[in-house]
Amino acid sequence: MRPSFIIAIKAFGDFVIAANALRAVRQLPPGCTGLELLAGEHLRQLAGALQLQSRVRFIPSGSSFPPAYDVRGSGLPRALVSLFQLRRLFTTLPGDCELFFPQSGWRESVLGRGFRHSSYVAAPNIYQAGTATLRASGYLIDDERVGAGHARRRGPGNIAAIFASSRLASKTIPPAVIDRVVKQLGKAGLQPEVITLAGEQLQLPAGVPVRQLDRNFGAVSAAIAASALVVSSDSVPTHLAEYLGIPTYVLTPVPNEYWLPISAFLTRGWSLFPDERTLPAWLDGNL
Repeated sequence: MRPSFIIAIKAFGDFVIAANALRAVRQLPPGCTGLELLAGEHLRQLAGALQLQSRVRFIPSGSSFPPAYDVRGSGLPRALVSLFQLRRLFTTLPGDCELFFPQSGWRESVLGRGFRHSSYVAAPNIYQAGTATLRASGYLIDDERVGAGHARRRGPGNIAAIFASSRLASKTIPPAVIDRVVKQLGKAGLQPEVITLAGEQLQLPAGVPVRQLDRNFGAVSAAIAASALVVSSDSVPTHLAEYLGIPTYVLTPVPNEYWLPISAFLTRGWSLFPDERTLPAWLDGNL
């Protein structure tokens, strides 16, 4: 009898995507004693905001993003040290466990060595890849629980929360685009608010409504859950909205459909920065 783990030791968005796959499981396959997320310590606050602590096994990997997954920013020597530190932590897992990695590469080869492990199968979208992989391993999947996209409905209230910033500067929504989006949302009868986090430096057009939140996932999740719609850069708020059942529209500098929330992928709820004028038509058909 073996336990199984979906690996989520990297970024915040990856953790939320993995949580969606976990939530979709309705029944374990024969011989499996349980399915949990295996997460880095830096993801503990996010797990708490999603009320997932009881379904996550944390490894003491430190309070920040593991350098093993940031070779460009950390440098190869530091990344390799981080990888083998993670490998030592993995050796504390039960020897008969099964590991599911969202990606396949040299890191996963090192971390999964000696374990029964697999990477997500090929699919057009990461959400589909996760559930297809689990289904192929004998897990009974409830597609409605992962989010069928077309079944999304308008959230409560009238607020359209705009999360314009991203950890990557290139993905931050430009001020001119924010200004046009605010006007489009107002014409659609929504109340737009640009959400910023404490200490965040964000260039905004004059006159746009702004609400500042504490820098924690509890505050961000609560704001999303109370919104009718989330418009966001290609970053974690889009996946939080997916998890919480709030419609989301993604603005991005480059096409990246594989990593979109499943509802945005299925309804084509996204556009490039210069093409945000497609937003009104999407609102008409999806809210």
